[in-house]
Amino acid sequence: MKLSALIPTTGEFDQIVLHARLADELGFESINCSHISARDSFTTLAALAAAAPRVQLGTAVAPIYHRAADRETARRDARVRVGDTRAPGW
Repeated sequence: MKLSALIPTTGEFDQIVLHARLADELGFESINCSHISARDSFTTLAALAAAAPRVQLGTAVAPIYHRAADRETARRDARVRVGDTRAPGW
């Protein structure tokens, strides 16, 4: 049976990483996170990729409007660069 875990993205980032590592260690096939009232889901998953290398990553909810990278999440992982992603006129 394939299992997927929904990782909470609110609270301290260290706790989010612990949830991802636990899901990876327990053999979950994938982890997902949501953007609702929390960090940007794509940036969070990019930062979690190193913490949980065996699981697939996915978003539970992703906004369709233009968004900038979540600077707090990106700041915690030096491999993620954050810039001004707004298009001219925004």
